[in-house]
Amino acid sequence: MYLFNILDFLEYFKLIRLSEQTFRGTASEQTFKGPASEQTFRGTASEQTFIGNASEQTLGVTTSEQTFRGTASEQTFRATASEQTFKSPASYQTFRGTASEQSFRGTASDQTFRGTASEQTFRGTASEQTFRGTASEQTFGFTTSEQTFRGTASEQTFRGTASEQTFKGPASDQTFRGTASEQTFRGTASEQTFRATASEQTFKGPASDQTFRGTASDQTFSGTASEQTFWALLQNRP
Repeated sequence: MYLFNILDFLEYFKLIRLSEQTFRGTASEQTFKGPASEQTFRGTASEQTFIGNASEQTLGVTTSEQTFRGTASEQTFRATASEQTFKSPASYQTFRGTASEQSFRGTASDQTFRGTASEQTFRGTASEQTFRGTASEQTFGFTTSEQTFRGTASEQTFRGTASEQTFKGPASDQTFRGTASEQTFRGTASEQTFRATASEQTFKGPASDQTFRGTASDQTFSGTASEQTFWALLQNRP
């Protein structure tokens, strides 16, 4: 009788320390206080809390309202991942589903967004990010509205609609292939190319080597604007 209880205790203790765990059923309101690496969730995983290290996690279904308090590296989200909060470094993250209302408070490097990425806020360092819904070297494949860049945003490419964007840091080598309206540049904006309609733009810093291939109306230049070329019809030209 006592031996059976001891064996049960050892098995329970081993399960606590177990890595490479697989959940095939419903896993709700789970709490991981130790290292949980290489975990695979094949069922429903909602309201999960990770207090320890959670690396190389793969979520195969809906994962909502998840909170990661430890290191979360090489995470892959194949389903809907909404209202996620990353309080520690989150590197090599891949979002294949819908990723909305995400907040990154730590370092977020080498991130890839293959789905819809709206209302995203980056409070830490965001380097080498690639957004296929929306990076340094960012590519916008569809509509990206109301985005705010507080750090350095270099070599950005906008292929879709980019409205109400604000650049507070240096923004060099930017290319706008879609509609770019109501844009405000507070830093250095050099070698910018506008291939579509660019209206109501305001440049508060030096803007050199700018090329406008579309319609450019109601533009205001507060700094130095040299070597500008207008290939569209200029209204009220002398």
